[in-house]
Amino acid sequence: MFANMKVGVRLGLAASLLVLMLLAVGSCSLFQLSTINALVGDLLGDKWTKVKLANKIIDAVNTNGRQVFGLLQLDDKAAMEKVTADMTAESASLTKVYQTIEPLIRSDEGKAAYKAVLDARKPYTESRKAAIELALAGKRAEAMKKFAAETMPLQKKYIDAIGVLVEHQSVVMEKGVEVSQAHYERARNIVLVLSVFAIFCAILGAWLVTRSITRPLAGLVEGARALGEGDYTYRLGDDGAEEVRELAYCDISDFSDM
Repeated sequence: MFANMKVGVRLGLAASLLVLMLLAVGSCSLFQLSTINALVGDLLGDKWTKVKLANKIIDAVNTNGRQVFGLLQLDDKAAMEKVTADMTAESASLTKVYQTIEPLIRSDEGKAAYKAVLDARKPYTESRKAAIELALAGKRAEAMKKFAAETMPLQKKYIDAIGVLVEHQSVVMEKGVEVSQAHYERARNIVLVLSVFAIFCAILGAWLVTRSITRPLAGLVEGARALGEGDYTYRLGDDGAEEVRELAYCDISDFSDM
């Protein structure tokens, strides 16, 4: 059936096949890119956000600890109350950070690490509050003793718990990077294979279409040569494009029947 098609139809089919292959490669590429975009979005919008928030908690706790230590060195009650107010505002800001990060933690290991942070936070804040109250009451020696013997060790335990959470989120992010890299490599290989296949099919299709046109023309040339040599018995085959067969029968077959 293909051998008897008109040249225009053959070229149209070849062009349509090429367009379909290009659409397949393009669609596959878009799908792979959208998947990679989703993975990168998860890394930057979720995992990296949790790492930043956890580090922000550590910075806030360290700042709070320095504020307490500075407060214990003060004698002026008004200055002490100002530092206390600053610490209260910092604690409120830190609470908002906790409220932001909590719904982002979904894995069981992450939830366990987050719970350990909250469990370590409570005794630390209670001890810190007691030391501040002693300082505000004028009992600076007792406040310093409590801060050094109880509050600071609790602060270290608190920061260590946050460090575990940060480490967990860092590991999760590294795994996410590895998944993104693996998906990129797989997508690259798929697109390369499809592209090579499309190029091969395009070359093969071009060769087949060209051959289906030039082969009958070669027979026509051979027939014309035979006619020129006086051989009126030469017969053309029935294959070839319709236009070529019509041309052949008009130019040669009429002479053959004479």
